[in-house]
Amino acid sequence: MDNAQAVERALDVLEYLSLNRTKLELSELCSRLTLPQNKVLFLVRILESKRYLKLNMEQQTCMLQHNELQHLFIDKKTLQCQIPKGLSETTLGTIRARIDCFPKELGFYANEVALKAEVSRVNARRYLVSKSILSKKN
Repeated sequence: MDNAQAVERALDVLEYLSLNRTKLELSELCSRLTLPQNKVLFLVRILESKRYLKLNMEQQTCMLQHNELQHLFIDKKTLQCQIPKGLSETTLGTIRARIDCFPKELGFYANEVALKAEVSRVNARRYLVSKSILSKKN
């Protein structure tokens, strides 16, 4: 597995765990990701060493380490029918994550979100106007 593939697979592991929000057996991860157990275990151990997830070798299970990681991953199947034309899932995830950086009691301006998300103010505003898709966290 080359570096780019390993990164992609590691993100797949994190995304799948975030969608399930519970402990998962390694065998389920293997079948879901269509990878052999030794590769999944390799990825899971790396993610555990970086404190992204917890691995329980006795029970052969793993789960996300931090609850705040769960909101970073978006259920793509649900969003495909909800995102208005012209908006992307990737940018939506970035905008959501950046909004969470602002204190809830103070609020924020579109240009502040744009700076943090590294998108144009107009683009940030398009996502902020679509409040319904921003408020739906999976």
